[in-house]
Amino acid sequence: MFFCIVINLIGLGSYAAIAGVFNICAIALDWSYCIPIACKLLFGKFEPGPWNMGVFGKFVNAWACLWTLFVSIIFILPTVRPVTPQNVSPAFESSRNPADF
Repeated sequence: MFFCIVINLIGLGSYAAIAGVFNICAIALDWSYCIPIACKLLFGKFEPGPWNMGVFGKFVNAWACLWTLFVSIIFILPTVRPVTPQNVSPAFESSRNPADF
């Protein structure tokens, strides 16, 4: 609970900073769903259950991975124009060099 409060206090200081935190969290959540789908596509060790999509499953899974890649790029882009050092997204900055974040 304390950690959530501290993260949300960032929003009082800078909208760009809190937007960057939320964008990075959204990207991480999306990839946490995409990684098992990609492993299923790459390694094929999967036993379908009673509810499956049959032949369409591989197409839908590949589309889900491509969509996650696309949305991750969108979340990294700045949200306002013109981009200045004061309003650049931390998600964009961390994508250039994750060690700086």
